[in-house]
Amino acid sequence: MRIALQFALVVTLSWVGLGAVALAQTAPATPDVRNLKTFHDVGTLKGLTFTTDADAQKLVDELLGYLGLHADYGIYVTDNASTTANAAAAYDTVTHTREIFFNRAFMQKYQQSSKSDVGLYFTAAHELAHLIALHAQRHIDPIQQEIEADYYAGFVLGAKLNDCDRVVAAISAFPDQAARERTATHPALAQRRVAVGKGCSDATGQLPPELSNVSVPANVPSILNQFKTKDNRDLFGSDVALIAGNPGIPGSTLESCAHVCFGLPSCKGFTFNRWKNFCYLKGELGDTTFLHPAGVVGVKKPMSIPNVSTTAETSTDYLFNSVFADAPLQEKILPDYRSCSQACLGNIHCVAFSFLRAATKCKMFNHVEGYYRDDAYDSGYKWQQPNLTWASTVRGGK
Repeated sequence: MRIALQFALVVTLSWVGLGAVALAQTAPATPDVRNLKTFHDVGTLKGLTFTTDADAQKLVDELLGYLGLHADYGIYVTDNASTTANAAAAYDTVTHTREIFFNRAFMQKYQQSSKSDVGLYFTAAHELAHLIALHAQRHIDPIQQEIEADYYAGFVLGAKLNDCDRVVAAISAFPDQAARERTATHPALAQRRVAVGKGCSDATGQLPPELSNVSVPANVPSILNQFKTKDNRDLFGSDVALIAGNPGIPGSTLESCAHVCFGLPSCKGFTFNRWKNFCYLKGELGDTTFLHPAGVVGVKKPMSIPNVSTTAETSTDYLFNSVFADAPLQEKILPDYRSCSQACLGNIHCVAFSFLRAATKCKMFNHVEGYYRDDAYDSGYKWQQPNLTWASTVRGGK
């Protein structure tokens, strides 16, 4: 077990006053993120005692594997309270290694307090979040670090367990009552419970009833601040997340998509399909984006979003008996559907249109959240494809 390190920065879970990490988002009511990988009910685990480094390594690897990630982190169990009194994530600025330490006595006490192994998973997810979110390099406020870490742990365990009551109970079972009050480095326990509950709610669509009247703000920052984003765009190819051989993470939201990309060093950007709630992580950006009204492109700062293609063919997909219900960019009285389609094609700002047949009214849009069934309308949208490749990532939803 390694103890000596040239620590420049340490972030900890510390129930009495050190720090940790997380991520933020808003997910649909019935997300598919729980199907990313098979995960057993952590409440039924037996014998998880954190007696060895291997015990802790196995748990952290399981959390990483659930997200489809792999990282070469050093994971250690220690009896030395001077190394950590509870749990700590550390970044060595000399060797650029990342490590997590768990205090054996603390982990066993926490396991007994929470009456299940959910607390152990929560602790590991919280510390892992510090490393994934690069808190040591970002130099953000320690209170914000803790809120982010709690949010992330709530989201991951919510996605795994689909039981927000159990997830919130994990943070409520902290062994040290002193952690209930705000310190210089940690929020008050009530605020942390809100952050955990919000993370779990965003992953599952549930909000534990006991949190509905808690007024302490979570102050969870938007991860989108770390990205440059552009509506109505698509990035093709270079997908780094595959499920059953197909690119894309189902059941996503824009912020959850950004969170996963931000925590993955190999991800430079993403396309989010807001019509289908799919997230496509990109290992390379290429030099061109393509028009598609379902897509939102994000790239990690300080990189720039590639310009939209000026050479790719622009096609129109038709959506009969359907309508876009967003605020129109422009409305015109035109004789027929074809005229409406041509008007949109000729307007550089128009990405989609709806034609009200009875009134011969053409509505043109520069932003659309999705389309709906309506027998009174016929609609359509513009999109581009590179090199006549049919399977656009946002178009195909795969």
